[in-house]
Amino acid sequence: PLVAFFLFIMVCLVVNHRTTYGQEPTPEPTPPATGVITGNVVDAVSLAGIADATVSTDPGGYLTATGPDGSFVLEVPAGNYTLIASATGYTPSPQPVTVEAGAATQVAFLLQPETAPGGASVFGFVTDPDENVLEGVVVTINGVNYSGETSTDVDGFFQFENVPAGDYALTFEFEGYQIKTQDISITEGQTEADLDVIIMEPIVIAAISGSVIDINGEPLESVKVKIRGIKTKFSEVVYTDADGFFEFTDLEADTYVIIANKKGYKRNKQKVTLGEGQQEELEIVLKKTK
Repeated sequence: PLVAFFLFIMVCLVVNHRTTYGQEPTPEPTPPATGVITGNVVDAVSLAGIADATVSTDPGGYLTATGPDGSFVLEVPAGNYTLIASATGYTPSPQPVTVEAGAATQVAFLLQPETAPGGASVFGFVTDPDENVLEGVVVTINGVNYSGETSTDVDGFFQFENVPAGDYALTFEFEGYQIKTQDISITEGQTEADLDVIIMEPIVIAAISGSVIDINGEPLESVKVKIRGIKTKFSEVVYTDADGFFEFTDLEADTYVIIANKKGYKRNKQKVTLGEGQQEELEIVLKKTK
């Protein structure tokens, strides 16, 4: 009986050895293939790189921070992600991205600065020199901390809200009027900047006009009137209407020669010097030929 017991023990040890050491080892899982996302995060206004901005993925939650120049590198498993860039004082910006194994994907983020609440309200009215309100004037404001554009309403009124402290240039543009600019400064804690009334000056077009008459003061119709600029070399021909009227517009500053000619009359030549925006009116008398 004792010998049989020892034989049983030996058989169990052999079977256990074969069971334990004869199995194939379980293979470790292959890590997923990865790709690299590179890019920059910059200020949408100044186009300067934003340091320490956070760039993260959804899904996955992979993240990194930008360097001093706004650049970043992020290694993630291949796949489709929503990449999100965020920074203090800026509105977060997401964008989709597809990462391929072994490849680099490049992206760029333009983050819009958040407008600090409690800034100043900048407002005013726009009129012409005769105090007529001007509707549809394009008003722009530009500065380091804020920029915007609006148009005057039917009352000539314009307004910008929540303008942070800083120096700004306002520009007023309206067809037929000279461009108007005005600089303003907003201080910390200021709530209003009333610009009162902005007066826009109409564009004055240099012109030469007049009438052609005979020696009795009667208007002459269909008189050929030619103008020629001495420096500009501008040349144009018009004919008088039933009232003897003629006009040349959109002229540059120059000295002009005006020649009036009609069959049966002696030619009349005059010289006129125009300054910028100057307007001259002539009366030309034609005498009949003998």
